[in-house]
Amino acid sequence: MLPPAPKDDTGPPGLRSVPEQPPSSGTPYSSFTTRQKKWIIFIAASAGWFSTASSFIYFPAIPFLARDLQVNVEKINLTVTSYLVASGVFPTLVGSAADRYGRRPVFIIAVGLYVVINVGLAVQRNFGVLVVLRMMQSAAISGMWERGYQVPK
Repeated sequence: MLPPAPKDDTGPPGLRSVPEQPPSSGTPYSSFTTRQKKWIIFIAASAGWFSTASSFIYFPAIPFLARDLQVNVEKINLTVTSYLVASGVFPTLVGSAADRYGRRPVFIIAVGLYVVINVGLAVQRNFGVLVVLRMMQSAAISGMWERGYQVPK
């Protein structure tokens, strides 16, 4: 038999309500200012957007890449497939790394690698390098949606 619910409980019977904020102890709940929190959320949201942008910006460039690399469009389409395969596999690995080493270092390393890989993509002139860099690009940025969702408000 369950004990009776407390009189001040506003939740379902048998469950106590949890206060939304910790008890006031004179110290702030977060060490970040409101402005810093907004910047953190903006940066995390932007990084999550990069994954989508990397995919959609690439599609109009496919015929031009095929012409510049002197390969057919079907081969360039393999880079799209490799990007999608990597974006399906690597979020799990990035999430595991974030659990082990912390979200902040993984986030910083992933965004840094993403920028370096994009520079490499801009200057590459070889189809094989394009495929590898597209997979690395996906690997670096694919876990950012999950990292962005974990940023507290």
